[in-house]
Amino acid sequence: MAPNDTPLSIAAQTGDEAAIQALLPQTSHIDPLNSRGETPLMTAAHAGHTTIASLLLDHGANINASRGFDY
Repeated sequence: MAPNDTPLSIAAQTGDEAAIQALLPQTSHIDPLNSRGETPLMTAAHAGHTTIASLLLDHGANINASRGFDY
């Protein structure tokens, strides 16, 4: 994880469901790109965190978002 990754992105990567639930009500932008060009939904799905992916979708995450860049 890079220093510019948001708390939401970090929680999606680590599978921290409690942090996701605490952060969602405070989050105005649910689809910020992390240092790898992924949204939190992409990160959660890639890591296999299906419950977190569902929570993000329930709170308006863009299922059609595309990567910010390729690496």
